Amino acid sequence: MWNANGVHNHEVTLFLNDNHIDIMLLEETHHTNKYNFQVRGYTLYRTDHPDGKAHGRAGILIRERIRHHFHRSFATKYVDELLYWSGRRMILNEYLQGDLTPRRLPPSWVTTQKFVFQSDEGGLDILDTAANLISVLVTNHTLRQLNVQGYLCSHDLKYVLFKHNVKKNFQKSFTAFYTIYDVKNDHHIPVKLKDSINIERTRIQYATWLGNTSAIIYVVQNDIFIRQTPLTDTDIRITSSGSENQIYNGVSDWLYQAMSTEKCPSL
Repeated sequence: MWNANGVHNHEVTLFLNDNHIDIMLLEETHHTNKYNFQVRGYTLYRTDHPDGKAHGRAGILIRERIRHHFHRSFATKYVDELLYWSGRRMILNEYLQGDLTPRRLPPSWVTTQKFVFQSDEGGLDILDTAANLISVLVTNHTLRQLNVQGYLCSHDLKYVLFKHNVKKNFQKSFTAFYTIYDVKNDHHIPVKLKDSINIERTRIQYATWLGNTSAIIYVVQNDIFIRQTPLTDTDIRITSSGSENQIYNGVSDWLYQAMSTEKCPSL
């Protein structure tokens, strides 16, 4: 690749011949439709700036003896993602907290023979060690829909509990949204309190599968609830004594988390 800062026929021809180059990528070509740039023995494909002025843009030179063809289906009128950005600026805390670092979801053994891991395609796959077979459990598209940050599989692998929209409280505690994914029907089931007076979705302190069943046990506002199956929205309250900064059911207070546990506390 050559950052040309403006391309001229003579200097490019000398460079190609002296270095015996078959394919050269050019950037900052500064071409316009008024400039006839050609190199003998090479085919040029180029993109000029849409404003017609001599700045930016790119091109590729390919030696004519190399068989190739142009894919017009991939041609675009104007693409310059390196020069023009959209969105917001990076926040320093995002870098310091590691939010901008790509991470794989951790693998897990669901049974003694079923191992779940995130594949190179980004989805969740199952390795059956007995049969030595790999199959797709959840696609990358499904994970990206919710920006999943954690998962737990039910023992029968019919459901996957997704954790997303995580909001940190203290060093190791958080609240999050949890969604149950029905693998067979490709269906999302939000976990929320049925009788909640809040219009917004319930933020949950912790949620997990109840043993080897398909029941969900979770903590909201320091109290414990159970949902017997993913397909029901009936909540069974186990405790009612939870009080902010006073009584914690199912999760640890911030001091115990900092002193005694390595990970987020579980039920």
